[in-house]
Amino acid sequence: MPMTDPIPFFQQDDADAVVCEGCGWAGEAGDLAITEVSLDHQCYHQACPACEAAVRVVAFPTHAEVRAARRRGDPRADDLGPMGA
Repeated sequence: MPMTDPIPFFQQDDADAVVCEGCGWAGEAGDLAITEVSLDHQCYHQACPACEAAVRVVAFPTHAEVRAARRRGDPRADDLGPMGA
């Protein structure tokens, strides 16, 4: 998936395997740093911990997506507080 295509929040996980195209670093998504939040707060960028190159973009969930995730029992939805309650 090209880095410009945001990954839907509930379709990604900190355990996802990622590889930096810039330096070849490989690891888990949880090791990436959040480096930028879009001006419209629709997504955030994650960067390589070795070279700081952008690795992926994750879209923040909508209220409807949070509600659906809560119904499925996804614990990440609870980490978002009252959003979508």
